[in-house]
Amino acid sequence: MRRARLRIGLALGVVVAATAYLMVTGLRQSTSYYMTVDELVRARTRYTGRSVRVMGKIVGETVEVKNLGTRLEFEVAGDSGARLPVVYEGIKPDNMNDGWEAIVEGRLSPDGRVVASKVMIKCPSRYEGEPAPPGYRPPGGTAEAAGKGTS
Repeated sequence: MRRARLRIGLALGVVVAATAYLMVTGLRQSTSYYMTVDELVRARTRYTGRSVRVMGKIVGETVEVKNLGTRLEFEVAGDSGARLPVVYEGIKPDNMNDGWEAIVEGRLSPDGRVVASKVMIKCPSRYEGEPAPPGYRPPGGTAEAAGKGTS
């Protein structure tokens, strides 16, 4: 009886330890640091080999499509002018324009490049309001409010 309890307790301990190990390793692999280009360039050695999510502005003159359109190389810049090279194995997004903000997810390699698994382009015009036409008055609003845009 005592021996059976010991075996059950040992089996439960192994299951609990394996579950905890899988949770910790899965969490480490799925988490990434979100930062700007300037922050990542300043702390490059700290994040080498880790998953990162970086936001910066696309440097249009550096965009190159290689390997018959399956490899994309470009740089993103921070507000200070620091640049970060990015390599992405995939198709170039359609709206990849100079100066637009991009969010890049991937790993920071030892040579200082981000090997991206995902590239997302922010569309600046989508979030800007258009000026109201002359003479427009929003319902219940004033003429001053009409000059601030409609969306």
